[in-house]
Amino acid sequence: MVYATTAHLESTYNVNKMVTSDQVMKNFWTAYDCLNLNKFDLVLKGFEEAMEIQKAIVRQAVSMIQKKQIVQLSGPFRYAIMNETADMKFFAHPLTLSKLAQFLVDTIIVRDSLNKSVSYTHLRAHETPE
Repeated sequence: MVYATTAHLESTYNVNKMVTSDQVMKNFWTAYDCLNLNKFDLVLKGFEEAMEIQKAIVRQAVSMIQKKQIVQLSGPFRYAIMNETADMKFFAHPLTLSKLAQFLVDTIIVRDSLNKSVSYTHLRAHETPE
């Protein structure tokens, strides 16, 4: 339900056009109506939009990781470079950007932990018995 509601709030954002207050209010009331269980069609539409947003997040994250667009600064700090893509309309909303950032953080943590365990296993396999 949360994903459907937030998808309604994030919909119809365009990178090249200014968002009007009428669009924001329309999105708000659509999201509000989505909370009414009698309007199941709005919930389904919200789920479809949420899945499209999640697919765009995964596509963007994979692209950024493969192209090495995530730069590590000193310490635990990183920044990412986003190029123009067809999915840029999804990232005009701050919540979607936050979801992308959290997904990237989780992915990098898992990747780094796998790299450490693989290198440790590699070292253990090449030790000579005493």
